[in-house]
Amino acid sequence: NAFVSGVTSVMGGRAGLAYGGVGQGANINYTFVDLNSGLSATTIRAYHYGGFVAGEVAGGLNYSYAYSQTPTTILSPFTTENIVPSAVGGIAGALVGGGTIQGAVVDQSFRVTNTGDASLGILYVGGIVGMAVENGSYIATIKQAITNSQEIIGGSVLGGTVGIVSSSIELDEIAVKSQNLSVVGQKANPFLGGIIGQVSSISNSYIELTNSYCLADLEINTLTFGIASTANVGGLIASAINNATIQYCYTTSKINATIVDSRELGSAQEFNTFDSRNVSYTYRITTDSDEAGSGSASDTSASNANIKDVYFIGSNSEAAGEESKQPTEGENNGTGYNNNFVSYYSKSRNVSMHLVVNNIGQSSLEYSENYAEDQTSETVSVGVNKSTFFNLFGNKYYNNDTELFYNNVRDGFVYNVDGSNITLGYDSSNGTYRHTQQLDGEPTSFSSSNGNMLIYYRLSNNQIVYADSSGDLYTTIKLVLENNSLSFDYYNSYDNPASGDNSDDATDPWEGASMVRVLLTDYSVINNITTYYYNLSVTTESKYKYVINNYTYDSLEFNINPESGLITLGALSEGVKGTPAWDLIPSINHSTFIQSILLKDSQGTYYEQILDTNGNMAYQNVETERIYTQNQDGSWGIEVPTQHVWITNVNGFSILSFENDMEWLGKAE
Repeated sequence: NAFVSGVTSVMGGRAGLAYGGVGQGANINYTFVDLNSGLSATTIRAYHYGGFVAGEVAGGLNYSYAYSQTPTTILSPFTTENIVPSAVGGIAGALVGGGTIQGAVVDQSFRVTNTGDASLGILYVGGIVGMAVENGSYIATIKQAITNSQEIIGGSVLGGTVGIVSSSIELDEIAVKSQNLSVVGQKANPFLGGIIGQVSSISNSYIELTNSYCLADLEINTLTFGIASTANVGGLIASAINNATIQYCYTTSKINATIVDSRELGSAQEFNTFDSRNVSYTYRITTDSDEAGSGSASDTSASNANIKDVYFIGSNSEAAGEESKQPTEGENNGTGYNNNFVSYYSKSRNVSMHLVVNNIGQSSLEYSENYAEDQTSETVSVGVNKSTFFNLFGNKYYNNDTELFYNNVRDGFVYNVDGSNITLGYDSSNGTYRHTQQLDGEPTSFSSSNGNMLIYYRLSNNQIVYADSSGDLYTTIKLVLENNSLSFDYYNSYDNPASGDNSDDATDPWEGASMVRVLLTDYSVINNITTYYYNLSVTTESKYKYVINNYTYDSLEFNINPESGLITLGALSEGVKGTPAWDLIPSINHSTFIQSILLKDSQGTYYEQILDTNGNMAYQNVETERIYTQNQDGSWGIEVPTQHVWITNVNGFSILSFENDMEWLGKAE
């Protein structure tokens, strides 16, 4: 355990506030660096590599945390006076092949302060590591790393996790949660990547990036003087990639680029005219081999069979053609490509100014074309109110309950109970997420169903009982929709046969019993209650009315199948025929519910789980819209889809499971 605080200056070929270098064979656990504990600004003078924690890592650096009391203040700790390091990073300047960084968090904004020509300043900047350095056939590893800096500013090459990769590297469970990543200054040919900035063209490096995401917006604002410039930017990796495996990743990065050639080299006079023919824009998509044609609308597309379940925010064609090039405030003031997710402005007189956007996987617009829906609408209806931003990487999953979240890459929900995480595994036999816990006899306290979670007790005689919030037991549970809210109702009290007068003659059913948690993910039947009505002038009766088959009801009751988690409409009370002349408002607000309707089979065919006209569960092929119902013999006529597509969590995006298990950070207190 190492705690560093109050260090104001370090200097060396490899310089860090805790370690100059972590050598091969060394293994260090728990290092905490307080970057400004009320003292003067920290200065790191590195001849080659500099980092907040270490200059260079060739061994194992585990559980390192760089932070401050003012994390949003943009520090400039890496000096370029007299000595200019090659690479700097939030944890380490360099990671050598064979070295490992695991469990790392950077919670401090920082920048490099290159002056004049950025090629003379710090070249490579990374949120975790500036440079991955080749070391023969050894592979560098970064795992469970979070870049939480609100802003990082580089001058040449910047990556949210790694600036430049010159070594074979494996990155797993990487989260870049910065608000902005920027490359700014006088620089030709900048690189800016959400996770990796640049992949060295002279290296045969193998890259594996899995279970990772980037939420940061990307900004390039560079200028040159009579020098051509091509800027590369990408939400995951800025460089074009070939020898890479990328799986279970996403990025929500939007791109804002300004690349300008403002005057001739050696001249102090700005150009007064510009030629838009020198401004160009390339939109590149690399997708898996099965989807190789999906990027054909872009300028260039490529395939890589090792890409799987990767998504980027944008479309298949961000209007990269000449027809989208528009003068900005007159031809002499430059040229812009203004699109939904890429904003590009440039001006040049004699040399080429070029922006290359490198995307990987499937576009969000392509995804949401069939599967996403609008967060602003409370109506849950497939194909209606599509939105690019909500449910971007999953369909009909939304959860604002922080105690429950989905881990996409492990295909399971994690439920936090009294500080402990319980994983709800997927049961393909009935299509539910559940967790079963064996009991040691009758519990002293009982858990009741809540939100999306159905909780019941299966006794040794296979009887199922439910507990209400008071701990009373019942044999039947139902959902009731009344006054625009859903609540659980309990019926038929349970009496233990092993208690009371006959206790000596009865076997206690609690011996060998279990508690079962089932995630309720299918609210199809409730969704099919198309409308309800609200009359502002009515105050003496229920404000809400629910309409089914032209009959109006004050409340509705739904049955729950504990095995399948399926919710079905219960017996209807006496309704009033006709529709009340009240104001129509959207269906019940589902914002607190997880919705799981879209599935796919082993062939990748997507189906929507729906209820047919008779109220029975059915599957509708998303592409053909054909509906499949269950035959009398129990068969379906199709392969029943059991694979859930990418799923969102709190705030509409997925987090990784390790982010909910960061107790080691408490050691810094």
